[in-house]
Parts: sequence; C-alpha cells; structure tokens
Amino acid sequence: RDGRPLFAVALADAEEPAGLAGGRFAGLREVVAEVGADDAALLAYARAMVIWQQRHGYCGTCGAPAAPRDGGFVMACTAHE
Repeated sequence: RDGRPLFAVALADAEEPAGLAGGRFAGLREVVAEVGADDAALLAYARAMVIWQQRHGYCGTCGAPAAPRDGGFVMACTAHE
C-alpha cells in the first residue's frame, strides 16, 4: 500500500503481546465496522489468505507438505522443488 509491503501473520491461540500499548487482539468481525472500507477489504483478504494457507498444507497429488511461495499466493509441493 502506497509503495510499502504489507504482511499478515497467523497468531492462532497466541497470547497478547506484553508491549501492546493500549491495544488488544480482536477478531475481524469486531473491528471491521471501526475501520475504513479499504482497510476492511484488506483485512478480509488477509484473513482469507491465512485460512487458505492453513487448509492447503499438503500437496493434492502426492500428500507431501506444501509451503507458501510467491508471497503466499501459491502453495507448492515440497517434494517437487
């Protein structure tokens, strides 16, 4: 965004960081009404990408583990690299 890279990080079952100054962890449904349309769309897209990667952890052909490639937009078989 504006020439800067953005990243999404899955923090399933993680505890809130101690240094989270005045903030808190919240689900997408809790915050989507509090941000602008562009940020809401970006958050929804990031959440969808994280879920897609979690659900596609294995190669559909041979069953070997898959790993994200091309910035996370491809899940590649690790047995055929």
